[in-house]
Amino acid sequence: MQRLPGFEPGHLSAGEKIYIGVRGSYGGVLMAGLATGLIGLSLINPLSLLAGVLVGRRAYREDAANRLNRRRFEAKNIVRRHVDEVTFQVAKVLRDRLRVVQRTGRDHFGAIADEMHRSLAEATLAAKQGPCAAGGRQEAHCVVTRPHPAARTSQGRASRPPPATADVVVR
Repeated sequence: MQRLPGFEPGHLSAGEKIYIGVRGSYGGVLMAGLATGLIGLSLINPLSLLAGVLVGRRAYREDAANRLNRRRFEAKNIVRRHVDEVTFQVAKVLRDRLRVVQRTGRDHFGAIADEMHRSLAEATLAAKQGPCAAGGRQEAHCVVTRPHPAARTSQGRASRPPPATADVVVR
C-alpha cells in the first residue's frame, strides 16, 4: 500500500512516550508536592510521585487521543481532496462526451433535415413544372384553381382573402 504524502504514521518512539509522560507528570508532582508541603512533607514524596504518575498517564492518553483525532481529520481532508479531484475529472470527461454526442446528433439530424429540405424543394419544383403547370394537361386529373366569384365587394376591393375553388378536369 502506498503511503500518503504529508501524513504521519502516528507511531511514537519510547523516548517520545516518556517525554509526553514526564511533561504531564511534572505538573502533577508539583501540584501534589505543594499540597503535601502544607502538611509538612517535602516537595518530592511518594504521594506527589504517585500523583505525578497518574497525571502523566492521563496526559499521555489525552495526547494519544488528540493525535488520533488530528490524524483522522487529516485523513478526511486527504480523502475529501481526492474525491473532489475525481469528481472534477469525471465531470470534465462527461462534459466532453456530452459535447461529442451533441455535435454528432446535430450533424446527423442536420444532414437529415437538409436532405428532407432538398427533397421537398425538388418535389415542389417538380410540382410547379409538372404537366398541369405547363398547360399540357397530360395527366388524368389536373387541379385548376380560380378565385371565388364573391371575392370582390361592391366597391371593388377584397374584404377578406377569398376561398379558392377548384375544378377537376378529367379527360
